[in-house]
Amino acid sequence: MATHVNSKVNILVVDDDPQVLNSLTRALRPLNHVVMSVADAIEGEFVINNNKIDLVLCDMHMPGENGAQFLAKVARKSPSTTRMIITGDVEFSSINQAVNDGKIYSFMTKPWQNEELLQMVSEGLSYGQQENK
Repeated sequence: MATHVNSKVNILVVDDDPQVLNSLTRALRPLNHVVMSVADAIEGEFVINNNKIDLVLCDMHMPGENGAQFLAKVARKSPSTTRMIITGDVEFSSINQAVNDGKIYSFMTKPWQNEELLQMVSEGLSYGQQENK
């Protein structure tokens, strides 16, 4: 009997701004992957606990738990998930915290260019596949 390999790629987008969430989700469509979107870290944690997530793209500044804190949890619970930050505020101390605590692969600033976003996410997915071999 042949083994079925699940080739479905799951991406989780976390941002508290509904317009940004919709724009990111729409921008990622050309990749033809499953994109799940949630408005906060609590919902994000639920998704991580109940699904295999290949890549998380998370806003840095959210009410309650910020992106660095959330991605640090993701790193502990799902170390094989590639973690990325998207932020409107390039505060190097907070980005540095995210890189260290959340072990993020990359970050991007808002507003973003869709082509750059698609490239960054594709590279992040390739990185994750290489790391998890």
